[in-house]
Amino acid sequence: MKKVLVVDDDDVVRTFLRDVLQRLGLRVLEADDGEAALQVLAREPDIRLVILDLRMRRMHGEETLRGIRAMRPDLKVIISSAYLDAETERTLAGLGVKAFLRKPYPLMHLQETVRHLVEEI
Repeated sequence: MKKVLVVDDDDVVRTFLRDVLQRLGLRVLEADDGEAALQVLAREPDIRLVILDLRMRRMHGEETLRGIRAMRPDLKVIISSAYLDAETERTLAGLGVKAFLRKPYPLMHLQETVRHLVEEI
């Protein structure tokens, strides 16, 4: 079973994502901030995909993404955020982000995006 890490400081968002991803047949790990996410990645080398919020307490999403890239340069990352603009998307795409989900996003868009990336891994 492929592992996905969900990183969001909102419990409701993490629960929603966990439920949807499990229904897609994925094993879901969770972190409530960037520091916790990097710790999970360090001990779980078989994580195949990260869904990462941008605005979190303690460690911002972009800083977390840079930490992810230092540990796992080829890991697929989806950014999930209500705060995306064109410049931010360009910056994050330059760091290897594969997809963007603007909150609130339709369930179908989430499922299609994840299915597409999971097929690649």
